[in-house]
Amino acid sequence: MGTISSKPVRFLRATGLAAMIAMTAAGLASAKMPYFTIEVVPDSPTADEPVLIVVRMWADVDHTVPADWDAGPTMDDLLVLRSSDGKGSIPVGLRLVGPDRYEATITLPSGDWRLVAFPDRSGWITAEVPAGYPDSIALAVRERGPDLSAVAIPLAATALVLLGAYSLSRLRSAALTRSSSVDETPTSASAARDASRASPSE
Repeated sequence: MGTISSKPVRFLRATGLAAMIAMTAAGLASAKMPYFTIEVVPDSPTADEPVLIVVRMWADVDHTVPADWDAGPTMDDLLVLRSSDGKGSIPVGLRLVGPDRYEATITLPSGDWRLVAFPDRSGWITAEVPAGYPDSIALAVRERGPDLSAVAIPLAATALVLLGAYSLSRLRSAALTRSSSVDETPTSASAARDASRASPSE
């Protein structure tokens, strides 16, 4: 019996995957969803620090032409934050701040998070995100460090007190030195006169 080449099978699989991605992209296009990018500021926040999430809309896949697109004053289902352990999920409520820009400000507890675009992909043929759209962004939220201001202010005050005490001590020492010099000058002159009187005249 002859063998069946696997090349047609691989070709069909690749073609099918490309078709599914194309259909997903077509679905996004039919929903009039423009391409977009996500920016997170800061990219390495600390716990309970405000984090700004910026979504920019684009008319082209290369993100060079802004899209004048307005889906309404808010979008609540485009992004979600998921914890690495799968126990936490926080929807990101975006608000319109410009013709091609949405923003949201959030705070997070420490841990590893992932910002996911299109969190509900149940109606997609494939979970792969087409080109021009973000998939997910890893976000590591660090523990907050100690409040150094509670220590720095008393230390600075103590340093100022010590500096003032040192300066005052130097001033007093300088004054005593000048006073001693003044007191010793007449004594030296008197001793010189006494020595001159005691010497025999020629």
